[in-house]
Amino acid sequence: MWEILYGKSVNYNQGFGIQLQIKICRENLRPRIIEDTPQCYINLMKKCWEKEPIKRPSAQKIIEILTEWQNDKNILLELTKSDEILKNQSIHIQSYSDSSDGSDGSDGSDGSYKSKFIEFTTSSYQDSGLNKLDVEDLQITN
Repeated sequence: MWEILYGKSVNYNQGFGIQLQIKICRENLRPRIIEDTPQCYINLMKKCWEKEPIKRPSAQKIIEILTEWQNDKNILLELTKSDEILKNQSIHIQSYSDSSDGSDGSDGSDGSYKSKFIEFTTSSYQDSGLNKLDVEDLQITN
């Protein structure tokens, strides 16, 4: 939803490797929400970011919410105003202001997540500490 709103990929200021995966999963790392974003959109986006999948809205629920917004003049006005403000801002939208790995993006990568194969070796798994995670019993429902 962040990418849809701002029209660009989330920039993590680092490669999409094991350390970033850990930050997203264990530390609940999420993109920075830009000022002037409508509160209704922020609320929906945060619901989609819930750590527990059961708490996230389904695709069908998101469609229902967006349809409700289309029929609400106040929300449409708020979204339209926000869209104009965001389009007219000449600021560079930066997803994260903190780069904890010390990278400055000078490796030729803009840090944006792109679909790619992530090499996963036994040593990187052991070094990451993922093998020490406590995993609760999961119930899979249809």
